[in-house]
Amino acid sequence: ALGKGPGLAPFLGRFHPLVVHLPIGVLVLAVTLELLALRSSSVKAKVEPAMPAVLSFLVASGVVALVLGMLLGQDAGDYSAKLLGRHRLITFVSVILACAALATHGAQDGTPALRALYRGVLALTLGAMSLGGHLGGGLSRGENYLYELAPSFVQRVAGYTPKKAEPTTAPVATPGADAKVFADVVQPALIKRCGSCHGEKKQKADLRVDSLAALLKGGETGPAIVPFSAKKSLIHERMTLPKTSDDYMPPDDKPGLTPDELAALEFWLDRGASPELTVAAALTPAAPAL
Repeated sequence: ALGKGPGLAPFLGRFHPLVVHLPIGVLVLAVTLELLALRSSSVKAKVEPAMPAVLSFLVASGVVALVLGMLLGQDAGDYSAKLLGRHRLITFVSVILACAALATHGAQDGTPALRALYRGVLALTLGAMSLGGHLGGGLSRGENYLYELAPSFVQRVAGYTPKKAEPTTAPVATPGADAKVFADVVQPALIKRCGSCHGEKKQKADLRVDSLAALLKGGETGPAIVPFSAKKSLIHERMTLPKTSDDYMPPDDKPGLTPDELAALEFWLDRGASPELTVAAALTPAAPAL
C-alpha cells in the first residue's frame, strides 16, 4: 500500500518538467559532436567512440520523459486536448527517431551513404524534438507564447496576428446604484483570480473567463455558467469544491475569489447572469413573504 492520496502516477508525472530537458540537452550534445567530427578526421576519431553512449542515453532519457509526460497528461483538465494530443504525437515521433539514430549509427560501416543517412535521421530528431518542446511550452505558457514577443517578420511567417493589449488589472467599480454586478464586480474578480490561465494569452481547457460571451461558450467541458442556477454552473461548482479536490479552482494554492466576490458571482448567476443586473438590485431587501 502506498497510502492515501491521488496515487503514484500523478506524483511521478510532476517530474516531467524536470526530466524533459535532459534528452534535449543530450541531443544538442550529439549534434554538436557530429558537427565537430565534420571538421577533421582527428576530431572524428576522438568523438566517434563516445557516440554510442551518447545516443543510448538520448534514447533512455527520451523514453523516461515520454512516460512521465503521459502520466502528467492523464488529468488533462487544465490543458487543451488538441494541443496535448499534438505534443504527445510529436514527442513519440522524436523518441522513435532517436532510436533510429542509434540504430543507423551502429549500422554504418564507413560508407558515405550510411553516414549521410545517420546524419539525416539525427537532424530529423532535432527538428521533431524542437517542435515537441515548442508544443510543450504552449501547454504551460499559452499556444502563442513563442510568437508574442517575436519580431514582426517572424510573426508574419508564423501567421500570428498580435492582439491589442487588454487591461490585466481589474477595473475600478463604477460608484452609485447604476454599477453592474457583472461588469463592475464579477468580471474584474474573474480576471484577477483566473485570467492568468483563462484569459487572452492563455486558455487552459480552451476556457476564457474575461467576457460574458466566453463564459457562455465555455471550454472543453461545456458552458462555464448556467443562467438562473449557480449550483449548475461549472465555474461556481469548481470554486466551491473542497480545496483538497483535484477539480478545485484555482489550483496550486492560488488565491481564489473572496467570500464577497463568490457571493456576488452566486447572486448574479441565480438571477439570470444578465449583464444589466445592477448592484442596486443586490442591495434591495427581498420582499417579505406573504
